[in-house]
Amino acid sequence: MIHAFAYLIRTSTRNRLASQARRLRQPVYALAAVCGLAYFWFVYFRRDASGRAGAPVFSPEIGAFVPLLILLYLAWAWVFGADKTALAFTPAEVSFLFPAPVTRRQLIWFKIARGQVQILLTATLWVALFHKGAETLSPVLRVVGFAIVLSTLNLHRLGVALAHSSSTEHGWRGVRRHALPITVLGGIAAATAWGLWPAVAAAWAMPEVRGGVRLVSLALQTGPVSMALWPIRATISVAFAANAAEWVQALPAALAILVANLVWVARADHAFEESAAEASAIQARKLAAMRARRSGGVTHAVNVKTNRTIPLAPRGSPWVAIVWKNVMSLMRSGGLWTLLWPGVITVSVAIGFSERSEVTAKMLVAFVPFLAVMLAFFAPMFTRNDLRTDLLHLPMLKTLPLSGRQIVLAQILGGALPVALGQALLVVAAVIANGNTGTDKAVALWLMSGFAVASPVVLVALNAANFAIHNGIALLFPAWIRLGSGGPGGVETMGLGILTFLAVAVALLLLLIVPAAVGAGAYFGMGAHQAAGLVAGLVLGSVVLSGELWLLTTALGRAFERVEPTQVA
Repeated sequence: MIHAFAYLIRTSTRNRLASQARRLRQPVYALAAVCGLAYFWFVYFRRDASGRAGAPVFSPEIGAFVPLLILLYLAWAWVFGADKTALAFTPAEVSFLFPAPVTRRQLIWFKIARGQVQILLTATLWVALFHKGAETLSPVLRVVGFAIVLSTLNLHRLGVALAHSSSTEHGWRGVRRHALPITVLGGIAAATAWGLWPAVAAAWAMPEVRGGVRLVSLALQTGPVSMALWPIRATISVAFAANAAEWVQALPAALAILVANLVWVARADHAFEESAAEASAIQARKLAAMRARRSGGVTHAVNVKTNRTIPLAPRGSPWVAIVWKNVMSLMRSGGLWTLLWPGVITVSVAIGFSERSEVTAKMLVAFVPFLAVMLAFFAPMFTRNDLRTDLLHLPMLKTLPLSGRQIVLAQILGGALPVALGQALLVVAAVIANGNTGTDKAVALWLMSGFAVASPVVLVALNAANFAIHNGIALLFPAWIRLGSGGPGGVETMGLGILTFLAVAVALLLLLIVPAAVGAGAYFGMGAHQAAGLVAGLVLGSVVLSGELWLLTTALGRAFERVEPTQVA
């Protein structure tokens, strides 16, 4: 059976790599692969001409906070349940392996062994991206260390999924079977919280953020917190070792914890089969839904929480229903919260911390614009609730009693409005923090107040322009855009993302030339009235940009009416 499993893993890996290589025969993927490889070379692998290397990334300062982050992740998994797809098998594996004369323990061994290929590739990629010449540990040892850490976390994640399945099937008796790991993790969490609380309280009262971070870092590396986090620190020590001697010294403890998790997972009870079959069925339904979308068929949602909704009036403009549908899709998939949580966190920090520390307030004011710009550029990359998904339903869209311009406009607004809402929260945080910077404001009062007043119009217009370009590329060049939420991966996919990012940046810059000139003219024309001039310039520039978008959506609407389903299949 071991030889059969080894053959299956080896053949599947080879076929996956071969399919990715065959895609490179297409000019689109070949060019994208070249862009992806060039990006890796110039950003991560090309050394400075002077030969100087940067500071090591795997430093003790960074490693001090890693155990705390891992503990928070494990606590979340135990309390709320690990991802059930940790137990999932492919449909072919369910069809051929589950009825086969294979024990559940052998199935678990197969799943663990199959995951090692992905873990090894991930560890190699991490080390290749972040390894610097100034480090004294060999990249090979670093890869092995990260593979051990990722394997341990993967095993524990699988064990948590099995424990939750056992408790669901057997009740309290199933919980008692996993009493030891629950007790150990609960003790670690309680000891860490008890030992870290004084340092956190002292850091809260400190005037400088850097001093508070150093205080918490010191508490994590010494005293009772360090002792409580020893199992996690022992696991990651092989990945953060400074040299070969430290790596060899940390290896036995890391392997012992890895073996302990392996033994725990291997002793899973018969709840594994039912849970694995259910997780595999969910994964199979998602795959079937994706294939149905690509063929233009009708799909049904999988495990959709119907109580998460916003009421829609039975009467009104029909195109508003498309905006509502796209926002609901974003909300039910968790994407809306992803857009809003940076603003929620920054508002909370501004209210709770900026009043205590003027340095924190100024840092927050400086950080908010950067976060807003990053959200504007990268939000369309992961929020695809527009034509980049709905083009897979093109036959259905063409049956709607709407013009092409109305459909395109609704798709643009469905993506732009949630992003603008997230950025509006960031503006609120900046206003609150700027008010707590004392008499020497981080940003002049007229500048902050003027932008705050004009921000609703500016944010909606800018994000609508951004999403209009993304939707226009998907509509005019569907072969260059990944349609839907799934799709192949690889360096060529990253290359396509880079090409799309550059095209969007250039197009957005061209769209902003005229609005920026008109807005600047309005601002300087106001003379000494700076705040009023800023509001007038921003609003007038946004109005001009909206006019450009009206012309753009009209052209894209005509293109939508001409496109055929065979062009995007």
